Amino acid sequence: MSNETTNQVKPPDGPRPSQRYWGWILGGIVLLWAILMIVLVPRQKLEKPEVRKPDIRSTGAVYDWSLTDRNGRIVPFSTFKGKTVFLNIWATWCPPCVQEIPSIDKLAAMESLKDVVFLGVTVDEEEDDIRKFVASQKPRFRVVRPLDAIPEVFQTDGIPATFIIGPTGEIEMSHVGSAAWDAPEIVALLEHLSQGTASE
Repeated sequence: MSNETTNQVKPPDGPRPSQRYWGWILGGIVLLWAILMIVLVPRQKLEKPEVRKPDIRSTGAVYDWSLTDRNGRIVPFSTFKGKTVFLNIWATWCPPCVQEIPSIDKLAAMESLKDVVFLGVTVDEEEDDIRKFVASQKPRFRVVRPLDAIPEVFQTDGIPATFIIGPTGEIEMSHVGSAAWDAPEIVALLEHLSQGTASE
């Protein structure tokens, strides 16, 4: 009785041609979708903030808290009593915060607003993140961190959060969310306040 052998054909390694074909099609669809998202989806446009009195429990600023600057020096917030303060609470990991920085920079660069104090209070936990961001973006406003808990009057449900404080200590306006801060209405308000007279 003869021994019979069966010659089995080993399937080729790797995906079959049909699998490669559908893989190319799927990859092409994903690439096309990504291109369309970049080209057709516009970047969100910043809106002008509404100039109005804030709807908060107290319209008086709290000065009894301290900050630290990038060199580790303590900056008492009471240092800014009697001055117009543009207070922005933000973080490097917050895209809306980063998006509005150029408009704040434009304000800080205006000669007519040279007497306004521009403060960017970052809530970042890592000092290294702040240092890298400041080195690359070079914001014109003063970047500080809260040494104490941020006072309740400045606490909000989200960031960025911005407060404009007049020389009398009254919070003239507040806004949560990114905004086009170089709007003429904001410039006029800050110019008015920096002259030493709070808005009515």
